[in-house]
Amino acid sequence: MNRKEVIDFLNNEETYNKVFNTIKDECHKNDVHLDDYSQDSYIAGGAVANTIHHFLNKNRPSYKNTRPVINDIDLFCFSRKSGYNWGLPLFTGENFIQQPINPTLNMDGYGRVWFGTMGESITMVNSERIGVINKVDIDVYLTSVHEFKVTDYYKQLLNNFDLNCCSAGIDRLNNKIVYTKEFVNFLVSNQIEVTMVAQPLQTSIRMFKKSKELKTNTSNFETEMSLLQHAFVNLPHNSLGQEWWEKSKKYSSFISNYFEFVNVSSIDGGLFTYTSKDFKLVKYFDQFKFNSESSLVGFWDLFVRNKNQEVLDKIITFYTQNTNFSLEHKENMKWSTTRRYRTKINSISNDFDFIDTLGSVPDYFDCDFNLNDLVVVNLFNTILEENLIDPRMCLTNNIKTHVKFIKFFTDKFIDKHGFVKRCLINSLVTKIDPLNKLKINTFNCDDKIEAFNRIINNLWFNMSDSFKYRHKFNWGDPIYLSTINLDDINF
Repeated sequence: MNRKEVIDFLNNEETYNKVFNTIKDECHKNDVHLDDYSQDSYIAGGAVANTIHHFLNKNRPSYKNTRPVINDIDLFCFSRKSGYNWGLPLFTGENFIQQPINPTLNMDGYGRVWFGTMGESITMVNSERIGVINKVDIDVYLTSVHEFKVTDYYKQLLNNFDLNCCSAGIDRLNNKIVYTKEFVNFLVSNQIEVTMVAQPLQTSIRMFKKSKELKTNTSNFETEMSLLQHAFVNLPHNSLGQEWWEKSKKYSSFISNYFEFVNVSSIDGGLFTYTSKDFKLVKYFDQFKFNSESSLVGFWDLFVRNKNQEVLDKIITFYTQNTNFSLEHKENMKWSTTRRYRTKINSISNDFDFIDTLGSVPDYFDCDFNLNDLVVVNLFNTILEENLIDPRMCLTNNIKTHVKFIKFFTDKFIDKHGFVKRCLINSLVTKIDPLNKLKINTFNCDDKIEAFNRIINNLWFNMSDSFKYRHKFNWGDPIYLSTINLDDINF
């Protein structure tokens, strides 16, 4: 099937009914019932994704007379919490989230906290095994000004999975399948790709298992394992807990080809530290700094998986013409566990470059753009960094809308001499309320411009304790003899 056919298949109500009924029957066979759980509890992960894969491929010769692979059924239950998330609970179960935002140790080997689109902290707090169901409780710390809509978190959850073959779920409130574009890519190509690199060893074992269970095309397997090894260049070591230490023993002959343990704890329940074996660095990798794990995945999509040759050609042309970017590649360039090899050519002048942009906005180049757009954005990012302003503050959903926002920002915050109006920006940042701070962080260009304008307009009076108006009014004018009603002013 092509991409459109796959999307039509996923959006078809008949597909939803088949997948849901299959999972429901599996629960009944194991003496558990989905009806015992709230309709807004979210079934997502391997059971849903594997079942979809089965129905899509069941007529192919290699899949005939097979059944969907359902090892367990993950049921995610979201609960709203007020206030702030001051601490992280001890979590000893197994889950599939691969975005460890928090700096604490993950004893189970997986991340448990991520941030929502409205700045809320989302935390996995408990995992309970009930027959074939793995019930995971998730707390959402959301401010009172926002409405809690559980379906808002269905897609967000999928975006934190480590493999593209798992990123699907069932929305029982709206009778539809929820999925990511990465999952569509998997169904089209029948190839598993890594989407998170936080826990390389665990992800490699899961990819190894699923490629066999689903009989996928494994021609890209070594490339994906190379991605997991490249994750060690910035962070030479990683750790896992007792649970995954026991699991890894079953796959020792496989993982020993790529990883090695450097510190095995003798204390029961302790941490086990591992690193990558030596590997060859891919072309162009040594010319970027990779300020986040997701930026590494963005680089891999562009430079290694080669998902858009036209975009890649433009990016390379830009870097070679505007930086010290080198087209040469040393064939024997390797990362070593003993030398911890890391060459930085510093060809990219900005601390925040286009690869970092892909880490924040994966679809940034999914539009019609030219080399001049790249030059404009790069120069703008340089100006922001020279003024100690984080360029991510101005990011939008693609480069064309980013250029549009740059024009707005230049008009509002850069004077005729080319100097940034630092005082205005500082006032904007320090006096902004939490709700508007979230609004200016949106990637939607028009919404971001509207939010900035509203905040700037509100800065006409001083919000400090002095309550003095910033603008000088002519109080002798009859218009000011009466009391000013702020409610009459359109901010």
